[in-house]
Amino acid sequence: MIGLIYDEHMAAVEDSIDHLVEKLAQSKYVTHYQQKLAALQHDLQAQVLIDKFHSLQQRLSQVEPYGAYRPEVMTLKQTTLAAKRAMDLNQQVAAYKLAQRELETVIDTIAVVMANSVSKDIKVATQNPFFETKRRPHNKLER
Repeated sequence: MIGLIYDEHMAAVEDSIDHLVEKLAQSKYVTHYQQKLAALQHDLQAQVLIDKFHSLQQRLSQVEPYGAYRPEVMTLKQTTLAAKRAMDLNQQVAAYKLAQRELETVIDTIAVVMANSVSKDIKVATQNPFFETKRRPHNKLER
């Protein structure tokens, strides 16, 4: 394994990364995400729906391996899916997920641009399956 040489070039790269992180933290995408997260955390109805879904999901994961022997597994699956739908249709949850997806798209775009500046052969794993995989920034974001 080749050792990493820490010189003035590496220090400049670290400074640039720190600057990029600072700018990203001040961006409208992060601000919007933080606002939606705070609104979600303070919405009691949304928290009840989230807690209900998580408890049902946990119960389902415990009994699902024994599905052939436990007749209530199918009912529990249906109840869990109904709870997920109710949670996803909640206005605060939907707004939070949209803000989260927007921020992930910005971060994925930054990663692709950085990789492309080094080589077109570098592959970037993005968290969003709908993210454009072409070697250019996402066309919906301004530079």
